[in-house]
Amino acid sequence: MNRSLIFDLATGAFKQRWPLPGPTNSCNDMTVMANRTVYVSDPSNGRVLRLKPGASDLDVFIKDDRLNGVDGITVMNERLYVNSISSGKVYRVPVEANGDVGALVEITLSRPLQSPDGMRALGSRMYVAGSRPMQVSMLEFNGDPAPVTTIKGGFKTPTAVAPTAAPLSMSRSDPNSCRQQPPGT
Repeated sequence: MNRSLIFDLATGAFKQRWPLPGPTNSCNDMTVMANRTVYVSDPSNGRVLRLKPGASDLDVFIKDDRLNGVDGITVMNERLYVNSISSGKVYRVPVEANGDVGALVEITLSRPLQSPDGMRALGSRMYVAGSRPMQVSMLEFNGDPAPVTTIKGGFKTPTAVAPTAAPLSMSRSDPNSCRQQPPGT
C-alpha cells in the first residue's frame, strides 16, 4: 500500500503516515498550498488526492478521465496545476474559496509537451522535466497560449526539477543523479 509520510525536518524523526485511499494507487508527486493543504498526484487512478490540515485521511480532491496519467503537480501564484504524462497536457485545477474543486481548465501551450513528468513553478514560469525527448522545458504564463521553451535537452530520463533564482536543479530516474543547470543554458 502506498502512503504519504511526514518527518520532522529538524530531527528527521518520523511523525505521521497517511495511507492512500483505494486498493490500487500510487503517490507520484505532491505539493503544498500556503494554507498547508497537501495535494498528491495518483496517476494509476487519474486523480488528485488532498490532505487538509489536521485531517486524519487523504480524500479524493478530483478524479477525471482527462487526468489519466496525472504526474507532475505544483502550485503557482496559489493556483494548483497538474500535467498528464499520458496526454502531454497541463491543467489548472481551481480550488474554490470553500476548498471545493472547480472545473478543470486545460492550459493552451504554444507547442505540445511529450511525456511531461515532474514540474515546479517559480514566479510566472513553470519548469517541466520531460522523459521524452529527455529535456527540461519552461512554460511562461503571461497570456494564452503559454509559450514553451526548451531549456536544455539530452538528459537521461529527467523526472524532476527544482527552480530557484539560479541554478535550476534536475533529477533523473537512475540512482544517485542530480544536476544543476543555470536557467537558459
